[in-house]
Amino acid sequence: MKPTKLYQQHLVYFMLTGLLLVLITNLITLHESQQQALQHSTHVSLQQAQQHLLQYAKQKSHLPCADGNGDGYSDVIQSRSMTNDQMIQQQTVLACQYPFGWLPDQTIQQTQLRDEEGQRFWYAKASNPNQRLQINGQPIALAVIISAGPALDWQTARRALIDEQPHLPLQPEHYLEASNAQKAWQSFSTLGSIDNNDRLTWITDWPSTL
Repeated sequence: MKPTKLYQQHLVYFMLTGLLLVLITNLITLHESQQQALQHSTHVSLQQAQQHLLQYAKQKSHLPCADGNGDGYSDVIQSRSMTNDQMIQQQTVLACQYPFGWLPDQTIQQTQLRDEEGQRFWYAKASNPNQRLQINGQPIALAVIISAGPALDWQTARRALIDEQPHLPLQPEHYLEASNAQKAWQSFSTLGSIDNNDRLTWITDWPSTL
């Protein structure tokens, strides 16, 4: 029996539908693979930032301060005090100008370190060698490096404004979530959710050579 025209139309319809489903599935798989590759690149960059900070600490005997004005350099406050030990000497005392800011990529000479969005990493360090920053409630970190990740729905418009006006003051609440955006900058969270896509790595111990 010769197939009817209606049957042929249905057959073409089902074939096209099948091809469309295969195409959609392949596109979804490709997108997921690309996202995983981008997330992996961010993970690698975070680990590299950690290692370069440790190398800096080995050379300088301290971790750098955060970059608070966006120029890529560690922002420190230098003060001079007088000591009297058989002769008067000047001693330079360094303190961080900002408790939290961007990773000082110029200072550690690693300006290529970025997340999958092309954004710089955020950075905080303990105020003294005996202090520890909290990670998920546990005081374990000498320093924390944070990738803000893609903008969430409620951040997109504000983040675009800040990116266009880099001279604005530090506003991590437009990039970070949960305790990571709170201005005490002593407690940080790795607990991901739909409202927190920040990714963190941290330094727990001083290099063995110090």
